[in-house]
Amino acid sequence: MSWTEIFPVMDDDMVERYQQEASTQDKETLRQHFAVAAIHNQRKSHHVVATSLFWKPAAIAEPDYPIPTRELMQDAEGYAPSSRFKNPWKHYVEPVFEAVRHLSEIRPELVYRVYLANDLSFLIPDLVEAGCEVYHRLRGHRDSGRLPHRRRRTHGSREAPSHQTPL
Repeated sequence: MSWTEIFPVMDDDMVERYQQEASTQDKETLRQHFAVAAIHNQRKSHHVVATSLFWKPAAIAEPDYPIPTRELMQDAEGYAPSSRFKNPWKHYVEPVFEAVRHLSEIRPELVYRVYLANDLSFLIPDLVEAGCEVYHRLRGHRDSGRLPHRRRRTHGSREAPSHQTPL
């Protein structure tokens, strides 16, 4: 199986066809799902390499994670039991910084865009410094960036250490 079967590539013709054929209601629903509050380090380009950064449980049966901070993401093992990596900073955040810095050297004409979850806004300065264009969602929209089918745990959640201040 090819990765493009799971994450299909949309070409310009597909986007244009959608814009012509989608109902007003469908376009509004899509706009609400992907509403952006701010764009940091915006650059013009004909080609964009995009990714998203979020820190959520890998499976719906897993408990929600505490509100992330830089410190928590760098030492998450005791606070976010998960099937994902125990060090999300090393496995998810640092690779973005490294890849963008490297690719910017060999392909400076490309824009490297990160769609950032609300609760990771503390990463904006680092991402901009690395050369990323950062799209930041509307705060409070769609339950503050949480997946719509998940419920926030009201009891039994593991909390971040008291010396860490949630966003």
